[in-house]
Parts: sequence; structure tokens; C-alpha cells
Amino acid sequence: MSINEAPSEDGCPEGQTDGRIHGVRRQIAIVAVILLLCELNAMAVAMLVPGLRPMAAEFPVEGLAWTITIVSLVGAMVMPLGGKLVDRFGQRPVVLTACAVFLVGSLISALSSSFALMIVGRALQGTIAVMPVIAYRVFRDSLPPRVVPIALGALGTGFGVSGLLAPVIGGAFVDGLGYRSIFWFFFAFTAVLAPLSVIVLPRTPRQRSAEVGRVDILGGLLLALGIGGILLGLGQGDKWGWLAPLTLLVILGGFIALGMFVLVESRVEEPMIDLRVLRNPAVALTLTVGLVGFMACGMMAIALPQMLQTPSSTGMMYAFGLSALMVGLAQIPFGITSMVFGPLGGLLTKRFNPRAIMISSMASFAIGSTLLALAHHSLVLVLVWLCVMGVGFGLFWAAQPNLMVEAVPRKYTGVSGGIQVCSVSISTAIASAIVGAVLSSNVADVGPEGPLYNDAAFTTIFLVGAGSAVIALIISMFMRHGRQPATGGAATDLELDVEGATFARVGSADGQGLA
Repeated sequence: MSINEAPSEDGCPEGQTDGRIHGVRRQIAIVAVILLLCELNAMAVAMLVPGLRPMAAEFPVEGLAWTITIVSLVGAMVMPLGGKLVDRFGQRPVVLTACAVFLVGSLISALSSSFALMIVGRALQGTIAVMPVIAYRVFRDSLPPRVVPIALGALGTGFGVSGLLAPVIGGAFVDGLGYRSIFWFFFAFTAVLAPLSVIVLPRTPRQRSAEVGRVDILGGLLLALGIGGILLGLGQGDKWGWLAPLTLLVILGGFIALGMFVLVESRVEEPMIDLRVLRNPAVALTLTVGLVGFMACGMMAIALPQMLQTPSSTGMMYAFGLSALMVGLAQIPFGITSMVFGPLGGLLTKRFNPRAIMISSMASFAIGSTLLALAHHSLVLVLVWLCVMGVGFGLFWAAQPNLMVEAVPRKYTGVSGGIQVCSVSISTAIASAIVGAVLSSNVADVGPEGPLYNDAAFTTIFLVGAGSAVIALIISMFMRHGRQPATGGAATDLELDVEGATFARVGSADGQGLA
């Protein structure tokens, strides 16, 4: 597109086809299939949690946590690579590859006769984490711009299968058919959706490969090792010891790998991630807000179950003695509000602007976390505060993807989406480390069911979460980017000015994208 060509209503120059799907039924089918595949990302963890106890009869108890950890770890490592692959090869091939790898992983886990095979299968299942990244590209490429903000808003909350139903479904399978039935369910679920994705997803334009170039394997490997090392160190630091040589070595190794990644990417002709994208204020601030602000939600999600499950016989003011199932049911208000405010937030980004929705999200996180800190001795109040947090969660996943789509060229949608989702994973890992450190330093007693924590521990955790949300709120208020109604990327038809090493906005709505 030349600089003088104005985009049409669908974001393309007049007289050119945009390759988008304009039939409403086909649009609904695309969104439904992609959202269900994205649900697998969270279901792979949430559904197996009820099966950990019966798994202890077959596998080492001390290693069972790795059946959960490995999924999240591999997922974080493949997200940026998945984004690059979908930018390079298009939607269908990458979706089918992700489904095929997940199918193989499910089969290996279902038939595993050793713990090593179980971990291999779970690692392969972790690659399905690329689906939310792929979804950014699918929605932006295949849907009309007017629909993209709403679809992106629904992406973070989906249909609620993972958040609301996964623990219940997983528990039912474990009680009725055993924990291995969960993997057979994953296999059948994916086997049905994979062919449907071929039917509903449009073909990728042939010029895509030439536009994006080759995949930088070395850069992708260094990025994966860097992210994986940092997340592994943060996730295991509480067990290994924060000052233990292994913890420090793993985290330091991660940072060294990231440093080498930056060095390699600045020199190769076709980098894995164009570093100019990350240096742009619109992208950098969007990622920073997500990294800092989402810690409030991560801390709540990690600390709250431990608080709710504390036996009431201990006499702790916050102790409710809820079972694991009841904890899942107690989080239904959070899930429902997030499901509602995800798509609603996407719609509001069109009515107002994504920056305003992000500010509202951070305000909800700050208010909800503060209320949890000050009044968590009544279960009814806790449920109400969870609704406030759910509003923030839904609005967050409506705002951040739309902010990113409005900030990057169309050809970088996949890789930028991978970085964005990965930043949230890092945020959650940092939140987990903070929660672990606070709890371990506030042990009041050790009972038969484990350690009991001072009430001040949970107050501190929620206040730290509120503080992180306030910081992100302030950053959002000073953002120049995202002050115009979301266009689904129609106003972000960008060209890369190689000589000036800058991105120039073409047909911009607000002129603040990457300039």
C-alpha cells in the first residue's frame, strides 16, 4: 500500500480484496473453533489438578508437580516461536501442527507406563499454548475490522470451559473413569476440532512467506531458553531455595540467553523478532502494563485457594475450610464476570478506546485487591471482591490484545501476540514467587495438613497486588497510544522504513502508534 492510499472500511485499499470472511455464520464458526482450541491451553492444567492425588499411586509424589509445571513452562517457551510461524506459514498449517502435537502428547500421557513418558506427553501438550497467539493472527486476517475488537475481547475469557467447567469435568472423569480418562478426553476433543479448523479457516495468501521471510532458528532457540530459564527459576525458587546455586544459575542462564538473543537478533538479516517493534513506545508500554498489572490477578489466583482451604478448626480468621471442589465453585463468580466483561470490553474498545478499557481493568484490579486485603474474613465478601477482580480480568483481555493490534504492522501480529501472552506468563511466575516468599516468611504454625500462615501474609499479598495494579494504572494514564476507538487493525496499516529504522503509520487514526 502506498502512503497515499486510504484504507477502505475493511482496512484495505479501494479495489483490493482483503481476504476476510464477511459471512456472519462463517465468522461465528471461526471464532467458536479458535476459542475452543484456545480453551485447551488452560484445560490442560485445570482438568488434571483433581487427578494429581490418584496419580500418586503410580508415580513419585515429589515429582507430580512437574506434570503441571512442564505444561506451563513449554507453553511459555513456544509462544513467541508460534507467533513467528503463523506469520511465516499462515493459519491452517500451524493450527493443524499444534493440534497434531497435542494429540500425540495426549496419547503418550494416556498410555504412559513410566513417569518419564508422562512428562514427555505433558510437554508435548504444552505446545498448545501457541493457540491464543495464533488466534490474534486468525482474527486480524480473517474477520472484518469491526468484529476483531470483540473477538479479541472474547479470546481471554473464551466460553468459560477452562475456568468454570474444567475442574468439575476433570473431577468427574477422575472419580468415574480414572485420571487417564482425562487424556482420552483431550484426544477426542482435539480430534474433533482439528478437522473443523480446516473447514472454517481460510487459506493463507501466498505472498505471506515472502513478506515475513525465513524463521530464525537460533534466535528462537535462545529466546525459548531465556524465557524457560527465568520461569523455571522463579517457579522452583521456593523449593530449591532462592539463594541456592541451582536457582541462581538457572535464572542467570536465562538472562544470559536473552542477552545473546538480543545480540543475535540485532545482526541477522531476518530476525525472529524485529527489535524495533519492542523499542517502540506503544508496544513497550503495552507489554509493561500487562507485565506489571496482571501480577495482581496472578497473586489472587495463587493465594486465594490456599486461604480458602485452610481448615476452620485452626481458628484463623480467614480459615473457611473449603474442599478443593468448593474452592472451584467459589471462583465461579469470577469466571462469570470475566466471561461477560471480556466480549463487552472488546465492544467498548470500539465505543471508547482500548486505553480507557485498560485503565478500567487496572482500576478494577486495584480496587478488588485492596478490598481482599482489608476484608477477607467473610466468604460472602470474598465472593463479591472476586466479581470485581473478574471485571478487571475480562477488561484486561479485551484491552491488551486490541492495544497490541493497533500498535504493530499486520505482518507482525503473530509474533507480537506471542510476546504479549508470554509477558503475562512471566507476570504470573513473578506473582507466584512473591506469594511463595511472603507465605514462607509468615508461617504461624505447622499442622497435620501443612503450614498455617499469619493473616498478615494474605493482607500483604493482596496489597502488593493492588500496588502493582496502581503502577500499571498510572502507566496506562500516560500512554499516548490507544486513545482512539479500536479499529481491529484497520488504522494500523504500517510500513517499515528500513533506512530510518522507524515504523511509519499509514492512515493512522491517532498518530501515536509506532511513530
